[in-house]
Amino acid sequence: MSKKRRAFSAEFTAKVGLEALKGIEPIHVIAQRHEVHPVPVSQWKKEVSERLPEVFAKPSAQVRDEIERNRKEREGTVCADRAAADGARVAQKKLAHVGSKERRSMIETEHPKLNVARQCEQLELPRSTYYHHPKPPKEADLALMKQIDEIYLESPFFGSRQMTR
Repeated sequence: MSKKRRAFSAEFTAKVGLEALKGIEPIHVIAQRHEVHPVPVSQWKKEVSERLPEVFAKPSAQVRDEIERNRKEREGTVCADRAAADGARVAQKKLAHVGSKERRSMIETEHPKLNVARQCEQLELPRSTYYHHPKPPKEADLALMKQIDEIYLESPFFGSRQMTR
């Protein structure tokens, strides 16, 4: 069976690559300390050295426009959040103690302004949970569970091995 490849975070790869770029220690020592093979460490070192100038480069007009647009969008949501901050915090605290059945019953499918997806988001309820309708247990399963309960009530010290005898 093959081993799964390890995924490293961007912070980790940048840290190790920068450490290798400094050249204070050999790559194999850095790799051993971080429990990584030396090949990726040298690849990260090369990538850090190639992409380091991007950090100091001035952003293009398109990138600046996108950054500005994102900033304006965030400001709008922050202002809206601040306006309802106290009420939202109270609602979040109350919502923490509400189960999924109750949250599901709070959703109004015919709401004039909020669609189901937005209501689910507000209630922190996955849409799949809203649309999921569990099937009732089968009669055979219920009979088996009843039998297991009876055995357990007779001798609660039995483990799973003794209950299956």
